[in-house]
Amino acid sequence: ILIFFGTHSLTLFIFHEKILYLCHVLLPRNIENASAFIIAIILAYIWQKLMDSIVNKFTTRKKTTFQKAN
Repeated sequence: ILIFFGTHSLTLFIFHEKILYLCHVLLPRNIENASAFIIAIILAYIWQKLMDSIVNKFTTRKKTTFQKAN
């Protein structure tokens, strides 16, 4: 759990701040904090996976093999 929150801490902070405001405006008072926390965790995880795949796409070189025609 600590590794997850450590690797996603900046993303969680950025998303949680924005989502907390939206939940405050749109949701009832008794569920706004819990729902904002859950939504922020899910979005931070998805965003981090998306960014990792984009970075890996540009940084990982693919090996190409050339086959001789028989």
